Amino acid sequence: TISKLNLTKGTVLSKTLINESNEKITDDLREQEFNMIILPQQLDVGAYIDIRLRLDNGQDYIVVSKKCVNNITEDTIWINLYEDEILTMSNAIVEAYKMKGAKLYATTYVEPGNQANAIPTYVPSGEVINLINSDKNIREEAKRALAERYTQELRARRENDINARLNAHSEAAK
Repeated sequence: TISKLNLTKGTVLSKTLINESNEKITDDLREQEFNMIILPQQLDVGAYIDIRLRLDNGQDYIVVSKKCVNNITEDTIWINLYEDEILTMSNAIVEAYKMKGAKLYATTYVEPGNQANAIPTYVPSGEVINLINSDKNIREEAKRALAERYTQELRARRENDINARLNAHSEAAK
């Protein structure tokens, strides 16, 4: 827990002056919305996550670490990111879009109060950085394509779950 403002002696503390996370509020901190990340099924608001990039050859990289989930819907999360993290995520989104079989996914911390931040291991490629710099629309195209890919996978997962339930019943019950 840290103060949102510089406090002087005698300042009365209230909830609006306190930031519950260890995240420092700086001028470049922004809330970001993502719907192209594969989310854990039991993810809750307030959980801390790492966002990772898994390539089809099994390589796995930490893109951003220990981010508090501000809000969540079925397939969308809102997290706070600093400018350098926003750029890194943009690179990872484009790279996941370009590489067949690559996935962006979130993992949760078991005991976030006792666990240190993971150290990001993802380094954007020069090609991706050049692509983002030369084509400002590639980020939006990549976000849309990954969201569509994720939605299709989610839909298929649900259909398989429904089919598994149906198959558990006898022929007469069907």
